[in-house]
Amino acid sequence: MSNYISLNAKYYKNDDFKKIYEHDFRKSDVTYLLKDTQYQNVNFEFDTFENLKAKKAQILAQKGKREQAKENTLVEFVCALSREETEKLLKSKDGYSKLEQALKQVMLDIQVKYGFTPIFGTFHGDEGHKNGANNLHNFHAHLTFFNFDFEKERSVLRTIQKQEWSKMQDVAALAFKKHNLDFIRGEKKETKEKDHLERKLFIGAKKEAIKDVNTYLEKSVNNIFENSTEKGIFSNKINETLLKQNIKKEVFKALKFDIMPPKDKEKIKKYDELILQKDLLQKENLELLEIKKISLELINKFENDTMVEENENLKKDLQRAEKANDVLQEKIHQLKQEITNLDKKISEKNTIIATLNNQFTSQKTKNIDR
Repeated sequence: MSNYISLNAKYYKNDDFKKIYEHDFRKSDVTYLLKDTQYQNVNFEFDTFENLKAKKAQILAQKGKREQAKENTLVEFVCALSREETEKLLKSKDGYSKLEQALKQVMLDIQVKYGFTPIFGTFHGDEGHKNGANNLHNFHAHLTFFNFDFEKERSVLRTIQKQEWSKMQDVAALAFKKHNLDFIRGEKKETKEKDHLERKLFIGAKKEAIKDVNTYLEKSVNNIFENSTEKGIFSNKINETLLKQNIKKEVFKALKFDIMPPKDKEKIKKYDELILQKDLLQKENLELLEIKKISLELINKFENDTMVEENENLKKDLQRAEKANDVLQEKIHQLKQEITNLDKKISEKNTIIATLNNQFTSQKTKNIDR
């Protein structure tokens, strides 16, 4: 089918907006772009994401509610366009303007029929791969919506039934017909072919990128080494060949992710989220272990300090007791000495009394004899 149009939807959260916007508006580096394409990109906006978020938050606040943390707030439709018909359109008079109006019509019709609120749309005419000396373009548009119906004041995704996603292909085709463009509804086959094309594009883009990457590495890595070694960032002993291989590996990893089918990107994204959660849990666990360690150290220190203090107090009490005992022993010694002295005096007195008694007895006997 040489004149198809098809839609493929993906859902995202608030944190994904920056990445989507920068990719769609070419604010970020995209490694698989055609360098010598004759076709241009088209960008248009209906509203800003921040403005729509604020309006939604105000509505929810009035109802005493707030947005759920894990809620899908963005819906992006990738609108695939057949190469032959798109080239024909873009080469015609006012072709880019006609295409922009048709894409806007698709977004407005989706809004009317389902309630999604349009944010922006972008058409990419700069993607594809080389086929010999020729460019094979992968024409498509990104149509990004806010997942909220401001008239009904509710999120839209939860109201969409499974069969409605297929019917949106008809909405897109009819929107193009309103502008007299000869595109018809794409079938599932085209979607599969598009996924297959994306894989082919990656292979072709990788082959082309290898030449550029190797040239880039030879120039940039040498500059990196010279500048970084002078600043003391890299050591002179770093393996330059190994570093080049690692850089090349990361470049191709980024290239593969950018051009792989959306379903594979979602799997990688979920895997990365799980790894991140695992790392966060490990970090929290280490923090808890550190807190436990510090707590035990404080407890031991407190107990040791308390024991030291108690020991000091006991030593002081013992010293006071020893001093008191010395005083008491001295008093006991003094009392014993006084008792000894009293015994001595008593003994002397008894001796005197005995002597007096003897004298008295002797005198009394003498008197009797007389």
